Parts: sequence; structure tokens; C-alpha cells
Amino acid sequence: MNKPEKPVFSKKMLRYLVIVPAALLLYCLFGCLAGGIVNWGPFFLLVLVFDGVPLIIYLISYRSAWADYNLAQNDYPKWLEKQAEYAKRQREYAEACQARKMAEQRTIEAEYKAAVASQKSTEPWAIRYSTSPCPYCGHYKVRSAKWEDKKMSVAFWGVASSKIGTNYKCEHCNRMWE
Repeated sequence: MNKPEKPVFSKKMLRYLVIVPAALLLYCLFGCLAGGIVNWGPFFLLVLVFDGVPLIIYLISYRSAWADYNLAQNDYPKWLEKQAEYAKRQREYAEACQARKMAEQRTIEAEYKAAVASQKSTEPWAIRYSTSPCPYCGHYKVRSAKWEDKKMSVAFWGVASSKIGTNYKCEHCNRMWE
């Protein structure tokens, strides 16, 4: 593994730090020439927001790169150990994401099987789940919307309620749609 290169302060960042305040200053001066009175408070606020925030974020990342460079120059085995630990954490995170995806897929498959079984049910009181997934979350816990699902919205908004024309409700994300 190669040692990191010495971090260099970006010339693009330096240009940005000069151009943005200059452009804002010209904007304020042209406003003054057009007959308006320049209020310098908003100027300094704009410079702070458009210049200060990106500068702080850049300096934090620059400091991190500089610390990494110094560690590699002064204690190379410790730097290698840190890089190996970082790579291990990345692998563990990727494996956890993959496991979470697989569990979600198994849940959705089980919901689909339950929806198909509920369609074949002969009991009149059984909830019939739709075999088409929810357009928002992709789960198969979709059933016909009942008046109980709509009544609070209709009581509050009246005719302007967005839930009056809804026909389906997802029990996983609780969203309703037509």
C-alpha cells in the first residue's frame, strides 16, 4: 500500500474564497450606484454563508488528510494498521447492508405468499391483501381502504380531504392512494 501524498490546499478553493466575496461586493456596490442604500449586514451574512460554510467543511477534510499524512510519515506500521481497520469496517458495513437487503427480500416474499393465501381464503371476515405491491414501499400488506382509515382526515378537512378518493392502504407504511 502506498503512502498518502502530502495534502495541498486546493487552488480552486482559494479562487472560490476570493471570487464569491468580490461578486457579492460588486452586487452591493451596483445596488448603491443604482440609487439604493447599501445595507452591509446582508452582505456579510451572504459572505459568511456562501464562503464560510464551504471553507469550514473543506478545512475539516483538509485537517483529516493532513493528520493521515503525518501518521503515515511518522509511524508507517500504525498507519497500515489504521488502513486495515478502515477496510475491515467497510467490509463489515457492506456485509450488514447485504444481510439487511436479504432479510427485507425474504419479508417481502413472505408477505406476497400471505397475500396470495388471503385471496384464496373463504372466511368472510378475513382481510384480503392485494397481490400488487405498495407503490411507495414495495411491501404486499396492501388492502382496501376502509372508512375508519379516512374518517379523521375527512372530519378535519371535510370535502378538501385528500383521503376521500383513496381506495388502497398499505399497512406497512400507512400510506393511502387511489
